[in-house]
Amino acid sequence: MNISTFDDDLLGLKDFSQRLDKFISTEQEFVEGSLVISLTSKFGSGKTTFLQMWKDSLESDEGDNEKPLVISLNAWESDYYGDPLFAIISGMVECIEKKGNSADTLVDAAKDVGAFATAIGSQVVAKFTGIDPVAAGETAKKKKAARKASTQVAPDIFSIYQGRRDAMKSLKDAIQEFVSVSTSQVLFLVDELDRCRPDYAISYLETIKHIFDVKGAVFLLAADREHLEKSAKTAFGLELDFDEYYRRFVHREVPLPPIVDSGYEKLVLRYVQYYLE
Repeated sequence: MNISTFDDDLLGLKDFSQRLDKFISTEQEFVEGSLVISLTSKFGSGKTTFLQMWKDSLESDEGDNEKPLVISLNAWESDYYGDPLFAIISGMVECIEKKGNSADTLVDAAKDVGAFATAIGSQVVAKFTGIDPVAAGETAKKKKAARKASTQVAPDIFSIYQGRRDAMKSLKDAIQEFVSVSTSQVLFLVDELDRCRPDYAISYLETIKHIFDVKGAVFLLAADREHLEKSAKTAFGLELDFDEYYRRFVHREVPLPPIVDSGYEKLVLRYVQYYLE
């Protein structure tokens, strides 16, 4: 049984979503770059269902001429691939193209970053194994004509670093341009961050802070705070002051309203009827 709209809401969260809308609109005025909000509650308390219902409500509100562009991201699903930057960019590109718009600028900027990341990785591998995977790949592809001589000669590590730094800046500029020409707000709904490997969860937070810190972008991180704290302490040690650490990434923490007895009763009745049928 899939509950994806507030018409099927059994937990009475529609009023909360409206308060959250107003809260975000106000808080955006008080941050220089992106606004990052943590939606905190225990595992299994309805965060994913709330995000689905809220997304549907935001996208179907015909009375709102300035609807936010909503990008849904499941951090746990991308954990396997190991790079949150490209996972988030991929979600943006998919959303842009679904709207019938071109995402070429964003894709090209992301590819430039990826090319430098590959170059750095190949330099490290070559140092320790004597094998240059980039050169091997180029040989296998018979050095395509598109690869000019300047790109076939591997530059030094410092030059690659400078190039990747410039590519990152170009990517951030492309993100800023996309956000600025979009609707009044680009809303990223990030779910399942607390289920990720500790290193990936930390990398996800770092990526949001350093690459997506652009005015007009809003990130809502749905997570169990205690699980994130355990991830951070696994990465940095048990002595970590998590409250202070988390403030580096999150501007505000908002608790999801707890399920009350009447909500549990509605859930039980609905699911019993569903499964009996």
